[in-house]
Amino acid sequence: MSADEVSKIVRETIAEAGATSRAQMGAVMKALQAKVAGRVDGKALSAEVARQLS
Repeated sequence: MSADEVSKIVRETIAEAGATSRAQMGAVMKALQAKVAGRVDGKALSAEVARQLS
């Protein structure tokens, strides 16, 4: 997946989860892992979630 695609799916998942802070990062990551199913490196995914929740 491209960086833009990753950013978009992270943004959508954060909205779906109703996450507003880094404290909710675990819930967002769990939902994302199911959506991307190995198509994105976990470290890159985590970094993008942290960036968007900051």
